Amino acid sequence: MPASKPATTSAKNSVLPQAEWATWGRLVQVYQGRDTESAEIRARLVQWVTFVSPWLMVLNIISAVSLALTLPVPVAPWLRWSWCGLVCTMCALGLVGWLRHRHKTPTRVSPRLVRKATIHAGALGVLWATLPWAVFPDGSPLAQVLIAGVMTGMVAGGGFVLTPLAPAAIAYTVVIGISTSVAAARIHDPIAALLSALMAGYTVVSVAAVLLGARRSAGALRAEREAERQGQLVALLLKDFESQSADVMWETDATGRLVRITPKLTALMRLDEASSRRSLLGWFEQQAAGAEARDAVAQLRQAFATGQAFRQRGVPVVVAGSARRWSITARPLVDESGQDQGWRGVITDITLEHDAQSRMQQLALVDSLTGLANRTQLRDKLQLKLASAASKPAALLCLNMDHFKRVNDMFGHAAGDVVLRETARRLRKLVRASDVVARAGGDEFAVLLDDIASEEDALRFGQRVVAELDRGFASDAGIINSGASVGVVAIPAHGTTVDELLANADLALGTAKTGGRARAEMFRPDMGERLRLRMTMERDLRLAVSRKELRLHWQPQVDTAEWRISGCEALLRWQHGELGLVPPMNFIPMAEETGLIVELGAWVLDEACRVGAQKLPGLMVAVNVSPIQVVRDDFVNVVRKALAASGLPAQRLEIEITESLFIDASPKALKNLETLRQMGVRVALDDFGTGYSSLAYLRQFPFDTLKIDRAFVRELVTQHDARAIVRSIVDLASALGMSTVAEGVEEPAQYELLRRAGCAGVQGFLIARPMLIDQVVEMIESWAMQRAPKSDSVPDSIFAPLDDTVPGELRSIDGGVIH
Repeated sequence: MPASKPATTSAKNSVLPQAEWATWGRLVQVYQGRDTESAEIRARLVQWVTFVSPWLMVLNIISAVSLALTLPVPVAPWLRWSWCGLVCTMCALGLVGWLRHRHKTPTRVSPRLVRKATIHAGALGVLWATLPWAVFPDGSPLAQVLIAGVMTGMVAGGGFVLTPLAPAAIAYTVVIGISTSVAAARIHDPIAALLSALMAGYTVVSVAAVLLGARRSAGALRAEREAERQGQLVALLLKDFESQSADVMWETDATGRLVRITPKLTALMRLDEASSRRSLLGWFEQQAAGAEARDAVAQLRQAFATGQAFRQRGVPVVVAGSARRWSITARPLVDESGQDQGWRGVITDITLEHDAQSRMQQLALVDSLTGLANRTQLRDKLQLKLASAASKPAALLCLNMDHFKRVNDMFGHAAGDVVLRETARRLRKLVRASDVVARAGGDEFAVLLDDIASEEDALRFGQRVVAELDRGFASDAGIINSGASVGVVAIPAHGTTVDELLANADLALGTAKTGGRARAEMFRPDMGERLRLRMTMERDLRLAVSRKELRLHWQPQVDTAEWRISGCEALLRWQHGELGLVPPMNFIPMAEETGLIVELGAWVLDEACRVGAQKLPGLMVAVNVSPIQVVRDDFVNVVRKALAASGLPAQRLEIEITESLFIDASPKALKNLETLRQMGVRVALDDFGTGYSSLAYLRQFPFDTLKIDRAFVRELVTQHDARAIVRSIVDLASALGMSTVAEGVEEPAQYELLRRAGCAGVQGFLIARPMLIDQVVEMIESWAMQRAPKSDSVPDSIFAPLDDTVPGELRSIDGGVIH
């Protein structure tokens, strides 16, 4: 590799001089060549010089006369005025030639005219070059400075004006400059030597500037001539194309206005004289009717703004009252420097083809209920997207309605159809025209996002979908609440086949559902492993009862008035053979989702009643039940069988339910709970004060116990509002004839606050952690030795509002301030 570098460098160095010599060769060809191109370029150069030459001649005459009159040099008058007359004669000849040809615009000029101009410029330069020889030897310093300045101006001004005709400019500049430099050098004075050197340098720089300027001027004229030639050729080709094709050509300038308007374009767009020079995009915006057309025009404007060529963009328009469909193909026009010069393209009327295709798609690829793409079309779109995903990344969102079966069961299938159609409408509102919304089947939908910036953008869009579908759906049956969960995959990062993408999107969707529903999840490679583990755990959970892996742990409840154990809450635990003790939060949601909660719940009721009857004499047995159990038709019979098999009195069983049961206020659930109360079973509302709490629940069903959530108990000592809420719950329960039990009591101060507030019972780590039944029995036997906890670390001001005898009025004195 190192040996090849010198060869490469040598090659580069050899190419550059060749290109340079070729450029200079083309410049010489301009002035000497007899070909048509050189003649036309010379004509343009001569036009520019002819435009400014009169001013140069007049300036020369004025300068010569002024110097002849004022120059303080001892020169014979006849010699001085002879020189002035020669200069004026030369300039006058130039003016006469200009006057004779000033109205003519030559298109071609022969090399002979360039030679004549060169001889004229050289002769005029010789006349001016005699001044330094006459003035410098015997002239005064003032005269010498004057002549040096005049000569410098002649070199610079003459070279600049005559630059397009480089031979004339060089002759004029070199004669004056060299003559002045040599004349100054003959004075044999240091200042004169410096002047000589400077003049020689100015002359060299002027000659270089003339050559470079001439080369650039000739190159620009050559490029302009080539552009004109190509423009004429393109115009001929376009005219021939338009006459034989159904496509219509159009072109705009850099401002977007139509140019080169053909009769076919005028007929197609119904243009008149007033609108013939209007903006192309402005015309489309005026003809756009409907959201689809406006979106198409907006995308067309965006395509023009990006400056990238595009093909076959469909745009619906209304022309002369008729709805049409056009396909537009275009590419930008730029000059050699990359500057935007406009756009050129074709318009094709594809109305018939589009209508036929739309009818076929309507029959084969569209869901009849929602009007969205069906699963077949979704797969086709995914396949196409995979083919182009390398250049334009995309994303697939699979979403599933949460609790949709409950909507059909409670409100009927007609209401379910309303929810599906409204879901489709909301999804269409969120997406762009280039995106695809599909109904994959049932309550499953999919969104194919076109050209996403990043995976984070796709996930954020999924979150927008969740938020949009979380709003209630209006139907004849009232407002229906049914959100959605969303799984997101990036294309092609998360799959290279359609089936792989759909499978991974389902994995992400399943993760969103197990994570609490009403959320969006981006696919991760570990989700497949998590699914396998979940399936394994689900299988093991189905066998947990027969394997006798389920356990009940018990947490005692204490009566605050008498400091005695009044009951125990049964808590389900799973002692897995390999994973060990599995927390309820890891398997209860899975059991509810799969329906296993019914079997597990029946086992918990049977076991709790049996243990309560045998080992907890006289104590209340509290059992948590899932809303899924309560709404079942056989729930009451399950409870009745558990009581009968164990011998536990119904008055000693307390069923704990959560507020989520009342989200839909199922009549069946309320009826089952009422039947249990008639049997003597107590009913407790768990976690009261959080989630969906509403006083209307307490009117719908008269509970026996309200359980105060641990969130309020945790902040009792530190937060005044928590104490006020607890006191309000206790007062409310007392007024409605209910008792209260506080969960999560861990500190003596919390216990003391609850006792003074009137809370009937407490449970928590302060009393005991959940334990096996044998440990509970030992605790009960030794309870007489236990003493109620005391708290000396809490100021009396904290207890003051709880000790107030006036219900509902909270007062405390802290630092002399009454709260």
